[in-house]
Amino acid sequence: MKKLLVALAFVSTAAYGQSNEWVARAPNRAGGQMVLLSIKGSCKTGLRMYTAASTGNMSWGCWFTTDTHVMVFWDEGETRNSAFEYGMWEINPATDRKPPTRHSM
Repeated sequence: MKKLLVALAFVSTAAYGQSNEWVARAPNRAGGQMVLLSIKGSCKTGLRMYTAASTGNMSWGCWFTTDTHVMVFWDEGETRNSAFEYGMWEINPATDRKPPTRHSM
């Protein structure tokens, strides 16, 4: 858990804007996965992410980190948001960089 938190805590926003890799992923309740991406896209706050169900249905959003959670503002509007604990995420082993926090954006 500590390694995951450290990985999610120490990279600059500029480094993530240059790459199209996935940052972290986790299973969702729909039998698919949530995937945090390293691209800014159309996000005002955070970086792009998506979740896909086993049926193929997808939803998109923007994510950022807090001290304890990964926060998601879904594209359906900032009134629809979610918080996910760090412990559920698998970090991409190809990177040891951190997603930007809201304060660094």
